[in-house]
Amino acid sequence: MSGQYEMLLEQNTDVPMRDGAILRANVYRPNSDGRFPILMTFGPYGKDVPLREFMLEAWDRLNTTYPEILAASSCKHLVFERPDPEMWVPDGYVVISVDSRGAGKSPGRLDPNSPAEFRDFYDAIEWAGMQPWSSGKVGLLGISYYAAGQWFVAAMQPPHLAAILPWQGTYDFYRDRTRQDGIYASGFLKRWWNRSVLRNQHGNPDTDCRDIYTGERVTGPAGLSQAELAANRADYLGDVLAHPLNDSFYRERTPDLSKIEYPAPSCSHRTWRCRNGSSTVTSKASTTAGRTNRPLKLKSANLVTK
Repeated sequence: MSGQYEMLLEQNTDVPMRDGAILRANVYRPNSDGRFPILMTFGPYGKDVPLREFMLEAWDRLNTTYPEILAASSCKHLVFERPDPEMWVPDGYVVISVDSRGAGKSPGRLDPNSPAEFRDFYDAIEWAGMQPWSSGKVGLLGISYYAAGQWFVAAMQPPHLAAILPWQGTYDFYRDRTRQDGIYASGFLKRWWNRSVLRNQHGNPDTDCRDIYTGERVTGPAGLSQAELAANRADYLGDVLAHPLNDSFYRERTPDLSKIEYPAPSCSHRTWRCRNGSSTVTSKASTTAGRTNRPLKLKSANLVTK
């Protein structure tokens, strides 16, 4: 690590929700007095799952293709689709990784991509913005799932949110996430649900992932039966199949982009493009207003890169 600050890790920090539930987060922050801006991720893949266990092929490719990354960081804290705190904390940022409700170390009902999850995300942002080490400004940064939720929570306008950077994140829950132009994405959704989400459901005793720091199971100490696990989660695939048309089920999971008034560069596989005023932002699989031609108010510069 380089930079001014040494890093302090506070693992499994309690993050209270409006209904009294407690989610768990890892807080990586400068080991120093002061108030610092925050980068947050929020989702179900397990904040303590090392990248090499979550997706070995990604870890192997990182090692062989991008050795400069390993030269700049130990990658000890690197998990799938979240920022590496070793690259941010030394320069004066707080990085917060939150396990969403029902995932990893956070107990409760697992309900990905839902209004309930978006409310929890809002509450986590507001909690972070009011901590004694916080500058009061929370930014969001993450890839894919950790990008998609940014669009929705930004449309909810949490007061302490300052900026978002959704990297390869879908926006339209019907057209882009579950039914590309109406066709059910059966292959992706089944693999994703079983391999990425259920594997890390809170209380799953059969997970093959171990905590980066303790070596213990990443799904918490409770061991739930298969019946208990099923009762403690939404039927994601069944719900999508039960709604073949773009009805209220999808609309309540798709944000109103006209309500987003934050700096919001959007990143995709090969290029990322950000336009000012009432123009639109484009990203992977038309994940933003480009598909629906809805205005997105941005406070950011024009940027295009490969």
